[in-house]
Amino acid sequence: MNLNILGFGVMGRQITSLCVLMGMNVCLWNRSHSREQHELYQKQLKRDRRLFKEHCIGDGKFTFVSDLSQLEERLTIEVLVEDIQVKRDVVSGLGFDFERIPLVTNSSSYSPLEIHSGAIGIHFFNPICTLKFVELSADEAQITSEVKTFLNSLEGFDFEIVKTAKNRGYVGNYMLFNEISNALKLIEKHGYSSKTIDAVQAHMGRAVSLFDIIDRVGVDVTKKILENLGETDDSIEASPFLGMAIAKGIYGKKNNTSIREIIDSGEHTTFPKVSDDAYLSRHK
Repeated sequence: MNLNILGFGVMGRQITSLCVLMGMNVCLWNRSHSREQHELYQKQLKRDRRLFKEHCIGDGKFTFVSDLSQLEERLTIEVLVEDIQVKRDVVSGLGFDFERIPLVTNSSSYSPLEIHSGAIGIHFFNPICTLKFVELSADEAQITSEVKTFLNSLEGFDFEIVKTAKNRGYVGNYMLFNEISNALKLIEKHGYSSKTIDAVQAHMGRAVSLFDIIDRVGVDVTKKILENLGETDDSIEASPFLGMAIAKGIYGKKNNTSIREIIDSGEHTTFPKVSDDAYLSRHK
């Protein structure tokens, strides 16, 4: 199977690696291509080859281009920065007939219909190798033979396909970023620390800290997703903590920093910081 991928960021590299290991030939477009990006992709491919070793059927081909005109008309997966204008500009710049050629978007803080009237949502979760399911937002008529082949390949790698509606956030991100928004509200308005929230949530069954998720997703990307979801649901807010962190150069895992550096300082809350000692001493 031959396909295009637009974007070579964290998710773009992961999706490209997965497609190559599924034996697909990928032509990837990005505005630029640095040695660092290539090295990160090679590390991703090596890691995924080990993790998916029971399923790999032989590597497909990987080609990089920086000129949109070099892409052929075929199934195209959009994994661009979470900015609706950027997505629309690149997609329209292709000039493909996406009522005939499948366009897949990995975005989940926009509805696929906002990117293009013919777009299909296939949303992966980060990290792909661990969270092996995708949200599928598509009408039955949009499931062409190419899309079926792609979905069948995912199922062959033990991915579960979960069908969703076309709302912003689908199911996964809508619920997750509601949690993140509320956790940051508790810190801002009541002075809680990340440790207290982590301890309570761990007892309620959450295995991964919300603050670790912010760091993994990226503080800047988290802020953008919350802003996007908040446009259609005013109960979801992008906390001021996120902007403060970005202003101090704190982006999360991508530059080895953490949102905890801001939220646990206690400097920007409405109420005094709540001590963790009384609670945490009982749960060490």
